[in-house]
Amino acid sequence: MTQAKVIELERDLEEFSRRLEAKIHEFETTGQLSSAHERLADEMRVRQAMLRAKVNEAIRNGTAWDVIRTEFMRDYQSLFDSFAHWEERLDADSAMRDKEGGL
Repeated sequence: MTQAKVIELERDLEEFSRRLEAKIHEFETTGQLSSAHERLADEMRVRQAMLRAKVNEAIRNGTAWDVIRTEFMRDYQSLFDSFAHWEERLDADSAMRDKEGGL
């Protein structure tokens, strides 16, 4: 795996982590993070850590990017899709609470 590819993978995973933690903080601050949403966030943290461990293992073993690309991209896309869906649910729930509070 090239150094450039390693840096790119680490950057993508770090960016995902920042977005996840920012969204969690946003909703914790306002008291809108339900236990169900928190469980989903925890699941995404675990999946992200597992993905990072796979990348680190590939780096340690000198695995070629071509060998892990398909699996990594599938796992990363699945994780990102889960995040996007979770983020939409948080925002929709928040909008619904705001609407109900304004009635």
